Amino acid sequence: MAVASQCDAWAVIVCGFNDLPDTFDEDTEGIYSILKSLGIDDSHIYFLSPHTGHTGVDALNTIENVQWAINEVAAKSGVNDKVLFFYSSHGGVDGLVCSTGTSGGTIYAGDLDNWLDRITCKEMAIIVEACHSGSLIGKYSDGTFVPAESDLTADGETNRVIFTSASTDSSSYPDIDGPDDPNPSDSGSESIYGYIMAFSEPSADEDGDGRISFGEAYQYAWDNDVTRLRGDNMPQMLEAGLNRNNVFHQCLSSQTGSKFKKPLYEVPFERIIPEVIPQPGPVEKIVSRSGGL
Repeated sequence: MAVASQCDAWAVIVCGFNDLPDTFDEDTEGIYSILKSLGIDDSHIYFLSPHTGHTGVDALNTIENVQWAINEVAAKSGVNDKVLFFYSSHGGVDGLVCSTGTSGGTIYAGDLDNWLDRITCKEMAIIVEACHSGSLIGKYSDGTFVPAESDLTADGETNRVIFTSASTDSSSYPDIDGPDDPNPSDSGSESIYGYIMAFSEPSADEDGDGRISFGEAYQYAWDNDVTRLRGDNMPQMLEAGLNRNNVFHQCLSSQTGSKFKKPLYEVPFERIIPEVIPQPGPVEKIVSRSGGL
């Protein structure tokens, strides 16, 4: 009998900005809760945040620690493994804010790609919540795709699927509620938090297999993003050698003899409710390489 391929799941989660009560900690703490519910051990989750006393946080969100966390996964992950990189913060064209509240700077797209390139894995899922985050993959709100501008795939990567909360030329927004919002119970960022909620919504399981794929969670987020429906924002997706519907954050039973038998949306998920509802408005730009705003 052939031995099934071994698979481990890993994650780097970064809350990149200190602004309680904010969008960013709700996003990152929400995805942490989901990964735990999927059975991923804390030793495989590197969670960086300015809120070091919050559940699951391992270290402060300095640029050096982001690089350290990625290097840790690179050193420990294998060719059959799954890796999630999840980042929520302010952003600008080709850059993500990384601020602890007392110090900080910018992680540029090219540097991030160089760090992630050190990870050898079968599947890498990348989710970025930030204004102009589509610039990391060269995608614009009118549907234009410029491959040469895709820092995260321009090196010929064939094991990545990427979801950005905005296009190169649009801003992200915190939770916005109203009569036209199809998902008024959400919090966090309007584009990305729907992805998190998909894991506790049976309707998100489009194929009825009891599991939520990257593609199903992305579709649920897309369908329930009121800023997209209003035309204020345009989230983006890029598949680099992977089919979004075949990518999962956890290792499947066929890969490991795993214990995941119940439908994953039956796993309890405690939604994080903000103490103060953020005022509608863009999650604004940072200073770009050229020095503009």
